[in-house]
Amino acid sequence: APSLLPRANPVAGQGADRLCCEKIGTMTRVLIAATDAALCSALKLVLHQRFPVAVVGQRGDQPGLRLALAELQPDLLLIDWASAEFCHSEQLAAYGGMAPHMHIVALSVPSEEIADVLAGGAHACLARGAAPHALFSLLHSYVA
Repeated sequence: APSLLPRANPVAGQGADRLCCEKIGTMTRVLIAATDAALCSALKLVLHQRFPVAVVGQRGDQPGLRLALAELQPDLLLIDWASAEFCHSEQLAAYGGMAPHMHIVALSVPSEEIADVLAGGAHACLARGAAPHALFSLLHSYVA
């Protein structure tokens, strides 16, 4: 199974998905939804070192995530699908409704769940166990 699967664009970094996410003169605003503090720290480090982004927050629970989405209106939501708090595909459409311009990327998704996660509203998925370069390639598709 492929390690990264954007919903509307099968090759990360090409086509309309990349164009719609590029920010001219501004940084992409990223919100991280994860319960694992070490994962949040690692994601923030990678994002700051490799991409022109502003990590506007991280949330470890549903109520906090919903508040942050409404208040912060991020451009990109990174969800740790390995977290029991956030691995519900039926919630993805609700998240998207709170920040309609936002792209949702689910990380660490089991291969057998990728189709459901994409159908639920994620714009892309990173398969559980994917190599780090797959994460960089996927993030490059959504960050200017």
